[in-house]
Amino acid sequence: MKSKYDRQALKLEFFQSEIDEVYNFLAWKFGEKAVKWNLKNKVKGWSKEKQEYKDKILQKALEKRAKEEAKSLEIPIDQLMKAKKAVISLFMNKLNKVLAQQKTDENADFNVKEFEKILKVIKTELGEPTNISKTDATIKTEPIDESLLIRN
Repeated sequence: MKSKYDRQALKLEFFQSEIDEVYNFLAWKFGEKAVKWNLKNKVKGWSKEKQEYKDKILQKALEKRAKEEAKSLEIPIDQLMKAKKAVISLFMNKLNKVLAQQKTDENADFNVKEFEKILKVIKTELGEPTNISKTDATIKTEPIDESLLIRN
């Protein structure tokens, strides 16, 4: 016995429609009185399948958006290294000012050993030699381009 309806085409049309309940879709498509119980039994479970399908599509869309958002937030390593060097250089400049002030003001509250430790950490981070002479504790640095600190 051949079916009056092409169930595969009907299912596809239901999935593409805005109607979430299969019985409402059938009533819309064929009219309430035209829908036979025989057809209703053959489409049982389609509403649940459609909801699962929509959930799956939504999940994929959310994952795709999250990946795109994460990618847009990525910062290339060379930019990170420039920013790191810029921040460390600014900190070194500040330390140099304090060291220069210590040389001119004998009464300044200052611990050279603590600054030497800090400068060693900074130089290690920059990949520079860590030897600091006690006679000249200042470090020569290039002027820093502060625009490197601002992310575009």
